[in-house]
Amino acid sequence: MPRDNHYRFFTGWLSILLGLQLLCGPTVMAQEPTPVENPAVAGNDQIQSLAADFFDWRRVQQPATGDDIPRVERPDGWTPDYSPDALEAYRQRYREFFDTIEKLDTTGWPLTARVDARLLRAAVQRVHWELEVLQAPHRNPLFYLQQTLGSVFELLIISSPMDAQRARNILLRLEHIPTMLRAARANLDRPVRPFAEATVTSLADIEARCVQAAKALGHSLVCFQSNAEHELIDRVQLAATDGVDFIILNPGAFTHTSVALRDAFLAVQIPFIEIHLSNTFAREEFRHHSFFSDIAKSCLFGFGAYGYELAVQAASKYVANAED
Repeated sequence: MPRDNHYRFFTGWLSILLGLQLLCGPTVMAQEPTPVENPAVAGNDQIQSLAADFFDWRRVQQPATGDDIPRVERPDGWTPDYSPDALEAYRQRYREFFDTIEKLDTTGWPLTARVDARLLRAAVQRVHWELEVLQAPHRNPLFYLQQTLGSVFELLIISSPMDAQRARNILLRLEHIPTMLRAARANLDRPVRPFAEATVTSLADIEARCVQAAKALGHSLVCFQSNAEHELIDRVQLAATDGVDFIILNPGAFTHTSVALRDAFLAVQIPFIEIHLSNTFAREEFRHHSFFSDIAKSCLFGFGAYGYELAVQAASKYVANAED
């Protein structure tokens, strides 16, 4: 074979090999770029999912109340469960929700999602308030009145026509009352003594004894009770014009909240004694502050119902000294 032909054959063969290498060589696959997670979308999805889980749980766990507007829509077949085991499960579930929301990193979240996170945290903390601060399942017998008759009341006040499902749920809750009463017997292990005394010694009995004590000391006594702040304020203001010389005040929960009632006492300048059935300083820390103690002539804490009679005696002595 002539040399030049051999050369042409060789170069042709090399070209074929190079072409095969180009055709059959390693294939490089095009890869999709890794999506970058949008923190705003992720944050909103995360808080909405957590909120859905929490409020689904609250539909079952939230105590019944005497409100005339139902606060939650109960699942079909629901009955209240406040057995000792259920209470412990509620505490555990609360801790799980709280730990989850405390660990949320809201960096990069939109303002609406961050506000939702704060609101959800407050809703979760309400469970702590109910179970660990109020401790109603362990302290307050009336709590079980709400979980029995109150749970039935929730269904009776619905304005829509009665249907078979609602009627069935009413019967279920009525049949469940003995179970709730057994739970009450097991749970009411942290009684607050003055509350128990006040239940046995009714307000009417206290008033009668105080009126009698005041009469024996040469005074007349008028009693007034209200759970409405504005009515208490109105009565204090009226006292300035109807000859009241002294006031004995049990402000109850308004002790820690009512600036308006405090201002009413400052305005009328009628001397008063602040009284509480229990020693509030031996109870929860938030009860240690009073808006009235620093402007009262004296304070009587922890003497139970007898404290009112002591207050009448002290008021009588103060009025006598003032007249002298």
